[in-house]
Amino acid sequence: MPNQRRRKTPIDHRSIPHISFGQMNPQTTSPAPTESKGKFHKATAEGLMQHKSSGRYYARIMHKGKRILQALGANDSPCTTLPEARRLLRDKRTELERTDVVASKKTLKALIA
Repeated sequence: MPNQRRRKTPIDHRSIPHISFGQMNPQTTSPAPTESKGKFHKATAEGLMQHKSSGRYYARIMHKGKRILQALGANDSPCTTLPEARRLLRDKRTELERTDVVASKKTLKALIA
């Protein structure tokens, strides 16, 4: 029987999911509003994001036209509680306000001279 030809069955094109130009994944229905997409979900405070798997908080700030996304806390002890994240976010904002943009781009040699 291996020499027998297999009969091709007609394909119903309506059963194949539609793929639009420039999109590699088939179109699906949008997720429910309770589900969040991506690796982060927004925290309850403005300017805070929390990583889904690790629970670590990140500061998401606009400062002088630049968007800053920076992890809060040290590498060995990351920030995982909301009150601590709010305090560290406030500290980060005041630190950015105190930084002189012109001086931050100068080299040490230029500052000494």
